[in-house]
Amino acid sequence: MCAARSADVGCESSSIRLPSGSVQNTPENLRKWIADPNSMKPGVLMPPMHLNDHDLDVITAYLTTLH
Repeated sequence: MCAARSADVGCESSSIRLPSGSVQNTPENLRKWIADPNSMKPGVLMPPMHLNDHDLDVITAYLTTLH
């Protein structure tokens, strides 16, 4: 699954690399990243999306289908 391409987020990996360490590349962590990236990587430039639960679920489900 690949939600973003950068030096900090690996697309072909089972984990997401953050300065604080790695987190598993799971739908739950992807959802958390979309909802509030700063909670997972303090200082990140991506703003919180302020989405409702339904929209977060739909976007997360879609992104997990991408390879």
